[in-house]
Amino acid sequence: MNFDKYDQDVQQWIQTVLTNYRQDPDTTLKYSNFIVSYGTETNDSRLIGIGYFYIAISYYHLNDGEKFFETVSKALNHLENAKEWEYIAKCYNLLGIIAMSRGNLPVAYDYYLSGIAYCEKYNFPDIKVILDNNCAAINFQSKRYKAGLKYIYDSLDYVRQHPESADYHRQLLCLYENIALSKVMQGCFDEAADTFKLLHEKYLPNGDQLDKIGCTIAEALYYHKSGQSAKRDEIIAEIDNSILQKAYFDLMDDYFMYAEMLLECDKDTEFLNVITAL
Repeated sequence: MNFDKYDQDVQQWIQTVLTNYRQDPDTTLKYSNFIVSYGTETNDSRLIGIGYFYIAISYYHLNDGEKFFETVSKALNHLENAKEWEYIAKCYNLLGIIAMSRGNLPVAYDYYLSGIAYCEKYNFPDIKVILDNNCAAINFQSKRYKAGLKYIYDSLDYVRQHPESADYHRQLLCLYENIALSKVMQGCFDEAADTFKLLHEKYLPNGDQLDKIGCTIAEALYYHKSGQSAKRDEIIAEIDNSILQKAYFDLMDDYFMYAEMLLECDKDTEFLNVITAL
């Protein structure tokens, strides 16, 4: 996205936001508000929409669902006016994640499908990969494995053809993690084991904290359902001691599946720790 038409102050604010939005929500909030204020003064819907988008991202990382919904709605109005279709697709993905974290799968699915429609109409295949992966997760939760895997394999075909993408390894990690989880849920334990091995050897070393938490929880479910209780208990101890420091909207469905597993194996203390973290 090109911001060359704006003066140096605005370009600096935007660059600060783009540099910090993944890891520093406070700095992102500060400079995004500068962008919104300037956009309001100059009647620039593009700046207002982008500013609100990154404010919403900050609330998302701060796990403040109410402020997120309020802000992303403002962002969407201005982004529509400015025809910033890529950011609109991203907004629908975030809305889907929040709805999914609240257990509202039909609404989440509608948000994801809206995002996919923008991606297909305006050609944003990398964002569509994320939305496909999230649609797959909803289908897996509903035990619609064939429908879910279609989303996964369609995206895999695209990603494999574009190894030059900056998100190449991250995209493959997320896709294979969902494949592993679907195999666990279907009782295909040999295939699940092969997929976890692939994840550890090729993709997890480059993953972030969210990726590693999601994969660790999936492995705990694998050991539980395949009857490997000693291995399962090792993973449970690892999660209980180091991972449950903060709950993330992105992983709410993972946490809920994990909590159900803890009840099944009479891990009451660990179950309460998950509920406390949520």
